[in-house]
Amino acid sequence: MAVEGSYRPSGVFQTEARVSARRRSFTDAFREAGRADTAALAIRWTTRATPLRRAVAFSSTYEALTERTAIAQETYVLVGPELGEFVWDDDNGDGVPQVDEFRPALTPLEGTYVLTFVPGDDLVPTIGVRAQARLGLEPERLIPRDAPSWLRALRAVSTQTTIDVQERSTSRDLAGVYLLDPDNLQSENTL
Repeated sequence: MAVEGSYRPSGVFQTEARVSARRRSFTDAFREAGRADTAALAIRWTTRATPLRRAVAFSSTYEALTERTAIAQETYVLVGPELGEFVWDDDNGDGVPQVDEFRPALTPLEGTYVLTFVPGDDLVPTIGVRAQARLGLEPERLIPRDAPSWLRALRAVSTQTTIDVQERSTSRDLAGVYLLDPDNLQSENTL
């Protein structure tokens, strides 16, 4: 099932939304063979507004997607002293590097390992959300050239502010993640 909609009057305000949902169910015979019921949701919503002769420009994008993702696992790779950032100290004397035996290098050319993340073998259900809002102000579009000098000085001022939130989570509180609830962002469920 997919739903799309858009609203575009006069070019000052535009918005477009796309929502797709999919549910897949298996009979008991297939479930016993290892198949699992799945559900997926994808949302994309964009908005743009440019009122006051484009002196104010606002745009926003919201994307949410449920998916199955491999969890990244921390690993250290031997690269040599010219590129290394970490040192391995064999704390237990078994000769096998373990993740908790690495520490950051303290002096140049001391480190021989770099930290990297590789995808694991298991896939877990996750929710990915990205939201961005951008506000730009350009007073020069509103202030006439023959305005008093103190007001003309504002013509040279412009500003742009951006807020960007990205989250990938294994949280069971789907609504909290979709609505960007701060209690669900950057928690122990964040990947």
